[in-house]
Amino acid sequence: MTVRSEFSSQEIAYLRSQAIGRIATVDTKGRPRVVPTGFAVNQASHTIELSGRTFATTRRVQDIRSNSAVAFVVDDVPDSAGWNARGVVIRGVATLHDPEEPNTLPEYFAGTMWMSIKADSIQSWGLDDA
Repeated sequence: MTVRSEFSSQEIAYLRSQAIGRIATVDTKGRPRVVPTGFAVNQASHTIELSGRTFATTRRVQDIRSNSAVAFVVDDVPDSAGWNARGVVIRGVATLHDPEEPNTLPEYFAGTMWMSIKADSIQSWGLDDA
């Protein structure tokens, strides 16, 4: 397992091959919350970007407004004949952005609030074949 604060080329390739990740936030009472979500990788800024049609009204946005510390995980087990798990865990700080700010999200999220996650720590495993 490797730990860093910028994505390696293997991590970028793996993240771009996946459609769903899970973001973990903490609510105002200190309770954790995990939500599956689509995402994009911004290679230039080494960030993960998230949005959604009703993103601005989600609990995760409320959580981030009170505590911007988050974790984000993308993982899978591509080989059904064995346990060859692979994945990336990102721990860092989430920033909320206005719809007009440039991002790398798909066009269908145009005009919506979005979030970026800047990593303090990136851990990955099993990406030799990613």
